[in-house]
Amino acid sequence: MATQVDKAGRARAGRTVLDLASAQGAGVVTLPEALLDRGPPLYMADTSGRIRYANAAFRELAPLLREDLRTIAQGLSDSHPEVIVNHAVTRDGATRHWRARHFKMRDGIGGTYTDVTEEARAREAWSDSEARYRDVIRS
Repeated sequence: MATQVDKAGRARAGRTVLDLASAQGAGVVTLPEALLDRGPPLYMADTSGRIRYANAAFRELAPLLREDLRTIAQGLSDSHPEVIVNHAVTRDGATRHWRARHFKMRDGIGGTYTDVTEEARAREAWSDSEARYRDVIRS
């Protein structure tokens, strides 16, 4: 099936990305979904916090989070269009650190998650090193 690259075709492609919940329910696999599933965790939700789209990475991460999107959606406004939250998630004995960026969109909210595990480990190592240095100086 060829894709039309006209104004109407681009509008249809845009709706496909935003309407993936119904496309997934119908068993339709779209190019944007295939591309987005290869990226970092992300979601789009309506203003009540109900998820309209979530890529594969977010669907895997979401059950491990202690985060209520309804509360986040209520906290976003024109004066506070973005919220950043840090998470430590432990699975199978391994802890990963994530930085969530939730933001206001035209018809709801969106969010992306960045794995900041190495940054968190470096901060922890620095803190441990600093504590050992202070102990040496005190003794």
